[in-house]
Amino acid sequence: MNIIEELKKTSYDGIVGNIKFNSNGERVDPPSTIFIMKNGDWVRY
Repeated sequence: MNIIEELKKTSYDGIVGNIKFNSNGERVDPPSTIFIMKNGDWVRY
């Protein structure tokens, strides 16, 4: 099973609201986002 492929199909109502993922397997409209510094740039963790 490919986890990213399964995430792309996932959408449900959770305790923090609707949870769904885009075609890259990233959360759509998360309530918060964590960034890290990588090679001098801020990138999503």
